[in-house]
Amino acid sequence: MSKNLSIITLSKNNHKQLKKTIESTFCLRENGTKQIVIDSSSKETFKKNKIYVSNKKNCLIFYQKPSGISSGFNYGISKVKKGWIWILNSGDDSIIDLKTKPFLEILLSKTKAGAILFEILIENKRYVRPPFFSLWPPNFNWIPHPGSIINKKTYDKVGNYDKKYKIAMDGEFWFRLLGSDKLTIDMISFPIANFKLDGTSSKNLKLKNKEILRINFKYLPLIIKRFLNQVLLFIRVSIQNIKLFL
Repeated sequence: MSKNLSIITLSKNNHKQLKKTIESTFCLRENGTKQIVIDSSSKETFKKNKIYVSNKKNCLIFYQKPSGISSGFNYGISKVKKGWIWILNSGDDSIIDLKTKPFLEILLSKTKAGAILFEILIENKRYVRPPFFSLWPPNFNWIPHPGSIINKKTYDKVGNYDKKYKIAMDGEFWFRLLGSDKLTIDMISFPIANFKLDGTSSKNLKLKNKEILRINFKYLPLIIKRFLNQVLLFIRVSIQNIKLFL
C-alpha cells in the first residue's frame, strides 16, 4: 500500500512545524509512501528546509512562489501520477501507527471508492464526524482535508482545487465530489491526523464566510435538485409500499 500513497505537505516559513509533520509520517515513509513538500518559504528558510527534507527517506521538496493554498495543493497533485493522495500540511501530524497502518494498507489496496473520509483530532481533541445524512451540503459540516485520502483518478474526474478561493477551496471541491453521481466514498470512524488549528481559516472568518456564501449560491441549483430527487424518491418508494398492502 505505502507505495500507492503520496502525502502532500504545504510549508511556508516555519521549519519547526515542517519537521514535526515529516517526523510524524516516518512509519509510512519507511514502507514506501512518498511525501511531497511544496514550499513557499523565503530563500533562507527554503534552503534550510531543502537540506532537512533531502536527508529524509522518500521525501521530495519543490519550491513554489507564494500563490495561495489552492495553487500549492494543485502543484502537489501534479507531482503524483497515480494512487492515493493525502494532504497533510505543515504543522499537522499523522497519527497512523504500527497498529493502524495494516488496516490502512488493506483499505487502500481493496476499496473501489474514489475517496475515503476518516476522523481527525483537532489539537489533540477528537473531532467526531456528524451523522451521515448531514454531510450534504458539505459546507454545513466541513470535511477537513487532513481526514481525507483521495484517489488521483478522482481529481482527474472532478478537477483540482479552485484557485479563486483562498480558504474554502476544499468546501467547493467537496460540492463537486459529493455532487457527482459517478463516485463512491468510504467513511471510516477512526482518526488519522492531528490538525493544528492556526491557519487562515481560523484567523480570517470574514473571508471564510464570504467564500462559503459564494459557494452556496454557486451550487444552489444542485442543492435544490438533490433535495427534489430525494423527495421524489421518498414518494415513489412510499407508493410502491402502499400498493403491496392493497
